[in-house]
Amino acid sequence: MAEALIKGLVSASFIEGKNIFVSEPSESKRDALHHAYKVKVTADNHELAKKCDIIILAVKPQILSEVLKDIRSWIGQKKMVVSVAAGVPISIIERDLRGDTNNKFSIVRTMPNTPALVQEGVTAIASGEHVTKVDVKIAHRIFEAVGSTVDVEEGHLDAVTGLS
Repeated sequence: MAEALIKGLVSASFIEGKNIFVSEPSESKRDALHHAYKVKVTADNHELAKKCDIIILAVKPQILSEVLKDIRSWIGQKKMVVSVAAGVPISIIERDLRGDTNNKFSIVRTMPNTPALVQEGVTAIASGEHVTKVDVKIAHRIFEAVGSTVDVEEGHLDAVTGLS
């Protein structure tokens, strides 16, 4: 899904590839993404988290907690965190980011469906408690690059995904 999103953003001229920063552990995938879309790549999640204002977490649900704990010291309250990890609620994402602090985070949870791979998808978007209207608009603009978007209550997110 990460590559589909990158492809959609670049082909829709939403953002130039050189302004997208991707953290990918696999060197061959980093090289392929860089060559295909001219994105900046790294294997260092800390580097990405420090430099980016919007962090899109397009990782497998089983490693999301580990990734969040790894980057939490680099995620300020002014950054927007967007999750594409299926089945992981905003409350868990916030807990893993917060750690022992009382920080509040702008977290958006999304569920694109498979046709997003060819820019024909529908992405359901659920907003966390501390998300601003501007953040919601940004999330919609990002995912409109791979199809259409719809706002849903988080409790309905998995059901909407199952229907699509």
